[in-house]
Amino acid sequence: MRYLLIFMLLVGIFMFGKKVFHFDSFGWGIRGEGPVQTETRSASGFHAIESSVAADVEVSVADNFSVEVQAQQNLLPVLKTEVESGTLKIYFSENVSYHEGLKIRVSGPAFDRFSLGGSGTIKALTPIRAENMKLEVAGSGDIFVSQAEFGSATASIAGSGGIELGGRANSLKTEIAGSGDVKAKQLTANELKVEISGSGSVTCDVSQTLDASIAGSGDVYYSGQPSVQTNVSGSGSVKKLTEQ
Repeated sequence: MRYLLIFMLLVGIFMFGKKVFHFDSFGWGIRGEGPVQTETRSASGFHAIESSVAADVEVSVADNFSVEVQAQQNLLPVLKTEVESGTLKIYFSENVSYHEGLKIRVSGPAFDRFSLGGSGTIKALTPIRAENMKLEVAGSGDIFVSQAEFGSATASIAGSGGIELGGRANSLKTEIAGSGDVKAKQLTANELKVEISGSGSVTCDVSQTLDASIAGSGDVYYSGQPSVQTNVSGSGSVKKLTEQ
């Protein structure tokens, strides 16, 4: 749980940073106006994506780098897509109170980190292969990777967001602080480690070992025949899925 608490602290700092907190709830800032327009951005050399806008981010593996944004006309100048230390950062440079039709399409040769702050989605449209993959949600957003081929992967949620996975992973570590859900019933992991603080849940197919630590009312549901080790404090549970 020590690592989970550290993760929660870092997420708290991140969530209240300028690039995440746009005062949307209070109606302050720029309102999106005009028709939705498409713009191609110049960006390359990234292997990670970090988004803090309420947008649908679609990711594809391709030979070349590309970034295409769709946004209302007056928001294009303040919607930033910048590469920093190998990470494509997507954010508003000014407070935005309302927008619609916001979509970003990203392509690149390989990816090893998807990070989402606030709401919105990151969805992989093609298989994602990575030796070490990090999936991070802070808030109510969702990440979808339906065709994963991971060596090791970490799926972390702080809040009510979700991470949905399919495919295979040698090892998967999940960290949930809050009511978020990791839905990986369609993913087979040789090893699964779960840390839940709150009411979140994890579902996964596990072939070898399952190590679950729960503080609160969280739940772990698994299929397969792994050896199981549990440490539950509260009303949480670890349950084997019944075969249909």
